Amino acid sequence: MKEEIFNQAKMDSLAKRLVTPVSVSYIYKGIKIENREGHIAIYNTKIPGDEYTEISEDQYEVFYNHGFRMGVYNLCIFNYNCSLNGIQNKIRTELTNRNNQKHYHSMKSHRTYIMNKYTEILKLK
Repeated sequence: MKEEIFNQAKMDSLAKRLVTPVSVSYIYKGIKIENREGHIAIYNTKIPGDEYTEISEDQYEVFYNHGFRMGVYNLCIFNYNCSLNGIQNKIRTELTNRNNQKHYHSMKSHRTYIMNKYTEILKLK
């Protein structure tokens, strides 16, 4: 199944190809599918950390059932929901504790930016 998903990414005109001596990868909207010496894995590059995080089995199921493009869109929606929840918590903390208006307005504009990206993905889906 992973080979089929990798081939879909390979044929996708919007996915960017990345080649190293040991692997071939395709990346689209922050989701990377990599074929490293015959081992295929899908990574979510939007999760903070030193290395990219491989997606969960449930997320792999979405790719298996719906294909590369729809799997990417579903992961993007997941990432945007996580970002929006984090921003909402920071805004709530800012209003109740620090009350720094400049930081508050910065977070509000970032939330608007994420909401616009979220809406764009929903239209594509």
